[in-house]
Amino acid sequence: IVHLDFREAKLSLKENEINLLRTIQWINDENPFAEITLIGASMGGLIAKMAINDLAEAGCCYPIVGYGSYDVPHRGAFIPIGLEYVARFIELRQLMGLCY
Repeated sequence: IVHLDFREAKLSLKENEINLLRTIQWINDENPFAEITLIGASMGGLIAKMAINDLAEAGCCYPIVGYGSYDVPHRGAFIPIGLEYVARFIELRQLMGLCY
């Protein structure tokens, strides 16, 4: 099991995809017979899907046998701006100790 964490949110999806592809290459170099399953949450799911698609288009043959994702906006995300403001308002009240 290898856990790759995209802590640097300032990097583009493509830059993070390159990091994932390097990790897949490293896994394959360490154990060419290892079957790889990619599981991604949120942005990680998008990056994993991008990597799999790019590898398939390139005709690459890494042993990726599975893909799973959760909390991933595959079709984009729609959050009404009013809901964002309400969430921020509640968070600020909690930080200031105004909510119990």
